[in-house]
Amino acid sequence: MNSEGVIFIEECGYLRPMSRVVPLALITLLLSSCLPMVTATNGRAVNVDLDVTDISITYPDSTNQSLYQMFSSNYPIPGFNKPEMLYVTDGVVGVEMNINIVIENLGTVQSGFVDVEVLVLHNEYTRFELMNTTRGVSPISGSSSASLDVLWTPYYSGNHTLSISVSNSLGDDDTSNNQQSRHMTVAYYYDNCVDLSQWTTTGEWRVNSEAFISQSSAFHVGNGQFSTYSSMTTSTLTSPMFNVADDVSGNNAAIGYSFFYTGGASTGDQMKGYIKDDTGNWDETFTMQNVIDNNFQDGLSWNTFSAAYNGRNSPLIPVDNSHFHSTTQLRFTFSSDASGNDIGYWIDELVIIYDQAAKKQEYQIQTNGVATLGGLPGDWSTTRLEMTNTGNISAKYTPTATGVPSNWTHYFAYSNGASIGSSGIELLPGESRQFDLRVMVDENSSQGNIPVTVNVTSNAYSDIQSGVQTTIKILPDRLPNIIVPEFTPRCAPGDTCSFPV
Repeated sequence: MNSEGVIFIEECGYLRPMSRVVPLALITLLLSSCLPMVTATNGRAVNVDLDVTDISITYPDSTNQSLYQMFSSNYPIPGFNKPEMLYVTDGVVGVEMNINIVIENLGTVQSGFVDVEVLVLHNEYTRFELMNTTRGVSPISGSSSASLDVLWTPYYSGNHTLSISVSNSLGDDDTSNNQQSRHMTVAYYYDNCVDLSQWTTTGEWRVNSEAFISQSSAFHVGNGQFSTYSSMTTSTLTSPMFNVADDVSGNNAAIGYSFFYTGGASTGDQMKGYIKDDTGNWDETFTMQNVIDNNFQDGLSWNTFSAAYNGRNSPLIPVDNSHFHSTTQLRFTFSSDASGNDIGYWIDELVIIYDQAAKKQEYQIQTNGVATLGGLPGDWSTTRLEMTNTGNISAKYTPTATGVPSNWTHYFAYSNGASIGSSGIELLPGESRQFDLRVMVDENSSQGNIPVTVNVTSNAYSDIQSGVQTTIKILPDRLPNIIVPEFTPRCAPGDTCSFPV
């Protein structure tokens, strides 16, 4: 980037300018800087101070790198001098990424063996662990650093948080820098714009190799850089259908699509973008009427978008949940009038991002009996149980009981006595909670046990459940009063003896 803020792309041994973008606004959303999340503690100085100094994400496979790095957070990119903060995603669903973590020992003494916890959380849930792993690093000498590479393939698109925390066996003089977090975005779809066979076109849309970013061609409306598009024409480019009905409603961060574009149109000519909603209507998302670069001989300039959502800017064109359904499509429509013409537009590196909802397999629950405390006739009997969320996602689970006599009142309560409502209990992944089955025992009941079954069921999926066999214990309401004799009776072997009680 030169002093005027112009971005350059290296082609054929020389630099070509890339048009101005808005990197300052992008920093607000993309959050690539790391934020300390743990406070310092005081104690005996050990002269070890571990600091997570850098977290970066790349594609370890060279083919994937060439396909996806241009609009990703990979930086720097040889031959493509875009700003570090200009990216729309960190990775792509189903494509392996490498998370590189740099840890520095700011102290003067060698640390113990270092445990590095790597956690990826889905941002649209109370807690949904997409990855939770701990890796080991050898002791780090004082005033030295070490790095760790963690390979991971994301399987949920959307907005996530990557959190790194470190610890070592010798202790740490300053724990405030032991944990760092950064935003992580995973794309659902990344198109290099080299193949129109799955798209529907009319007019002058085609694949063209005169301007491109990564894969030797881009989608182009017009007749190339040395000609112009036709007058009084309408050209449409319609994407294949995308089944994205599994989106999370009420997303907190932007969802939508983005791409790079170049070329130009004359006054009165324009390109509009559309996305189909769940009722089949085509809703407009942008209008493009300007000239970005209509002379490729003196360098090639590309632009992208800067759009606001919830007070944050990014290259993503934001759309709402009504546009993510089983037949979602994008459309680009270029129209020209009878006046002057230009070379048309090129688009490349098309990315779609949405927050994908948790799959059924993420929900699991386990129920166990704890104690049968029982109760007297005419009073409450208590049976204590425990439910454990063995899945990967925070979720609500509701207990039910079968086998309780139909005319007996019963309810479920927390161990402190508070009633559990019809919405159930929310549990974090791995969390356990004890609860009670409380039953009003009929006053005419006799001592004994009544078998019951307690099932705990997911509120999201009724067939995700766990059951346990337990009992309602009825305690005796009358106890015999035995008077022990004043003397200890004796009876010789073989004799039959009587004594009063």
